[in-house]
Amino acid sequence: MPAKVEIKSDYALISLTSPELDSSNSQEFKEIIQQISEKGINKMILNMENCNYCNSSGLSAILVANRTCKNNMGNFALCGLQQSIVRLITISQLNTILKITDSISDAEEFMSLN
Repeated sequence: MPAKVEIKSDYALISLTSPELDSSNSQEFKEIIQQISEKGINKMILNMENCNYCNSSGLSAILVANRTCKNNMGNFALCGLQQSIVRLITISQLNTILKITDSISDAEEFMSLN
């Protein structure tokens, strides 16, 4: 499993355990998102502090998570991103779509306000 999931009071904290989010594990990540959503959880934080590589398959999986939350009237936030992943998101102009925070606590604050 590429991620560890912790169900909190009103959101799920998903911490990537794999150093990569790519075609080798993005489908499994999408399945994790679907399972969380099926439990009625519409707010998710993706902690990427352990991930140092992401490609288009990984970005696609992140966008699926974001869309799943939004479609269910919830929120999605990323935290702990390595600079290489921030650059990828910025170059792809996804920084206008995705909520990026510096830390889990910043993401938790965002969730509590929205």
